[in-house]
Amino acid sequence: MATEFDLSDQRLALLESMIKKYRQDFYSVGKALKEIRDGRYYLKLSFKSFESYLKHRWDLGRSHAYRLMEIHLAKNRSILEQSDERQDTMGGSLICTRISQSLL
Repeated sequence: MATEFDLSDQRLALLESMIKKYRQDFYSVGKALKEIRDGRYYLKLSFKSFESYLKHRWDLGRSHAYRLMEIHLAKNRSILEQSDERQDTMGGSLICTRISQSLL
């Protein structure tokens, strides 16, 4: 028979799997909203402003939409920073190797 502790562990695992599964959706929505805003695509649907588009098309407030876009931007910054760190590490190793070879 399952104890309360076992059930809470199972529930936690389920909840975390849901977060992992749907986390990508926040990035995707933020990316789409940013592209719609930056490309001014909302004008094609006769909305005069991005904020009006958000409210009437998706029932989203401006601050919520901008938070979603910031999630997308933060993810991209994180990916770029990781890429820069790898390049710095590889470049630094290459320079050290060339210096040590020139000293021989």
